[in-house]
Formats: sequence, C-alpha cells, structure tokens
Amino acid sequence: PPTGGGGGGGKGGPAEGKKVVLYATCLVNYNMPAIGKAARAVLERSGVDVVVSYPGCCGMPQLEQGDVAEVAGKAKEVSKELLKHVDEGRTVVSLTPSCSLMLKGEWPLLLPCDEGVRRLAENTQDISEYVVSLKSEGRLSLEGIAPIKGVKGVQLHHACHARAQNQGCKSAEMLRIIPELTVTTVERCSGHGGSWGCKSKHHQTALKVGAPAARALLKLPKGVGGGEASRGPG
Repeated sequence: PPTGGGGGGGKGGPAEGKKVVLYATCLVNYNMPAIGKAARAVLERSGVDVVVSYPGCCGMPQLEQGDVAEVAGKAKEVSKELLKHVDEGRTVVSLTPSCSLMLKGEWPLLLPCDEGVRRLAENTQDISEYVVSLKSEGRLSLEGIAPIKGVKGVQLHHACHARAQNQGCKSAEMLRIIPELTVTTVERCSGHGGSWGCKSKHHQTALKVGAPAARALLKLPKGVGGGEASRGPG
C-alpha cells in the first residue's frame, strides 16, 4: 500500500517494546495515504514497532446497503490476515473509525461463533484511542510537540461511528495533547453512512441529514475544522 508495508521504529523511544499493525483501510490506502504516513511517523517517534497491512475492505459500505452475507465473507478473509500480526504480539490499529467499529463491534455481532473474529476484536484499537493510551501510560514521545502557529482552536466533528465505540471522544483528547489548542466538538450525523450518502439517489437526503452538523460547526468560534470520518456528502 502507499503507506508502506515493512516494520519500522521500535528502538529508543518511550514506547519501545510495543508493536502494532496499522490497518490501512480503503480511505487511507487509496485516497488519503498522508494519514497513514503521519500515524506511522507519530508511533515510530515514540518507539513503537510499526507494520502496515491492507488485506481488504472491512465491509462497512456493504453493511450500509444490507448485504450481510458479503460483509461476513470480508470479515473472515480480512480477520485471517490481520490475526497473523496479532499472533506476533501486535495490536491492530485502524486508521478510520468506521473500520474500527466494524472490527470491534459489527463483525462479532455477525459472526458470534467465530473465534478468530472475537480475538481480533479484542486486539483492535482506533488510532486516536491508541495514541491517547500511550499518553496516559507516559509512553508517547512529546518531543517537538508545540503550539500550531496561527491556530488556536479546532472545531471537531465527532463521527457517529466513533461515538458508537463507546470510548469517549478520543480524537479530541488526542488533539488536546497539542499545547494551547482549544478543541470544540459537534456530535451530529454527517449523513455519510459508508457509501450511502455518495450515491446519487441518496445524496440530497444525505445533505439534509448532514446540514445540522454543518450549521453547528459554523456557529462555533473561528478556527480549523476537522473530523474523524474524513469524508462527507458535502
């Protein structure tokens, strides 16, 4: 994948000894590889041993369309590959909240008797969740972290698929590691729904669903906008 495959880091940082496999996800692998490169750089700076894997789609778009059989097939195929890394002692770190939710929540619901899927769910974290855990353990390198020139505030859209993981707003906690940065969150649906909101027959409905989130963000103090879902119908 564009985010690279081989291992790296793991020496000389406060998180030395920790190992992860970054699940690149479709969005990062094909459209936004800079997210993967940035995540890898942050983790390796802390001494985490990082490899990257993209064995396939998690099936969220198919789930949103009701194709449960297709999702179950993807779960079996992708989990088989990612478990090879878990067997090496690595934590699976997903770079997109929709995919984290699938691995941690939706797959076990669809395949409750699949031991591999259950084990994968227990060893998967969202990228912001993982970074915040390093910080709380005192194992995140803070070297070079400084106020962002010209930016005092961030308006963060807390994605539905992140909220559904019942872990709090880890992305906001992660951003607050940056000194002198005020983070304000909006918890309203963007209307995206996997690929649902991108389809022509749903697009206008998706825009209406996402409009309250957009209005709420516009009412906040001036600053930089951000979101975990990365893409929306607007």
